[in-house]
Amino acid sequence: MRPRPLVEDLFPGERDGMPESREPILSGAPPEFEADITVVSQYCESEVADATGEIDLSQLVQRSFASAFESRIPALVIQSGTEVGKVVRLDQGPVLLGRDPMACTNVLQDEGVSRRHLKACLLQDGSLSVEDLGSTNGTVLRGHRIREASLIEGEKVLLGRRTVLKYVVLDKQDHAFQQGLYDSTTRDALTRVFNRSFLLNRLSEDLSFAARHGVPVSFLMIDLDHFKAVNDTYGHQSGDLVLQRLAEVFRAALRLEDVLGRYGGEEFGVVARGTTLEGSLMLAEKLRTHAALAEVFTPRDGQAIVVTASIGLVNVHGGLRVSPEQVIETADSNLYKAKEAGRNRVVASLLTSETT
Repeated sequence: MRPRPLVEDLFPGERDGMPESREPILSGAPPEFEADITVVSQYCESEVADATGEIDLSQLVQRSFASAFESRIPALVIQSGTEVGKVVRLDQGPVLLGRDPMACTNVLQDEGVSRRHLKACLLQDGSLSVEDLGSTNGTVLRGHRIREASLIEGEKVLLGRRTVLKYVVLDKQDHAFQQGLYDSTTRDALTRVFNRSFLLNRLSEDLSFAARHGVPVSFLMIDLDHFKAVNDTYGHQSGDLVLQRLAEVFRAALRLEDVLGRYGGEEFGVVARGTTLEGSLMLAEKLRTHAALAEVFTPRDGQAIVVTASIGLVNVHGGLRVSPEQVIETADSNLYKAKEAGRNRVVASLLTSETT
């Protein structure tokens, strides 16, 4: 039997209990674990108290590697499609991917993906089990359409026509970086709702889906009334607080499948697929009412700031083919009418084959 190594074998500079160097000698560790070498050192320090002054090297390495795995996050990263860069974590139980927010744990905003498209489950050996849930456009792995299969780290799977997911294992720092990168390209920095680019892309996709499947879609253009006066009276810091607070209020009032974005300045936009004119009018009135009731206070002296909102609404009849530009122009015109009529109100119109 090979003798167990002494502490001085791991830490050559340590003699007579006086540490001169705390750099352990460990050979054969994969490069990805170099950042976790502190785990080894901490384990060594706890074991030095052993009366024999000896350490079980095999146990030390095994524990340090296990700790390194625990700090890593398995995930699917979208590499092509409508949400490039989005990270779907896999370490919190089985994941259901698809378009339906009521049936899926992770929603994919891709019209080529089915409502319930794919189930993904992490296995004990580190591989990923995937199951196609009877999708219309299928799931492709290694060039073949599959029903069930296993992925190893680095492999990619295609959902529908264009959404490609790559199975990766990230450390916490890489995960935070990847998530931050995705947020920076899709989120407004101040309000944390979606940015204008994401909002317009979603509007275009939902209009295409609505035209093919005969479902209605609504677009709401929201403008905060007299917002310039808020900045002039209370300062831009208070104006930023108003924007952040109203973004929270709007987001809380929407359905999971609705998309809220900052269109620019004090303007927000909402895309609501599957809503009729009556339903979208109820939604717009809900947003208008909640905006007027929102509590915002100046950071310096706690003065209450009261803000109202005007909303221009357009509902597109199911099956109608219309451009995003036409929808935005109509919503903007309705918003202008709401302003002209006294503000703090909703003006709506219906786009049909007869009105376009």
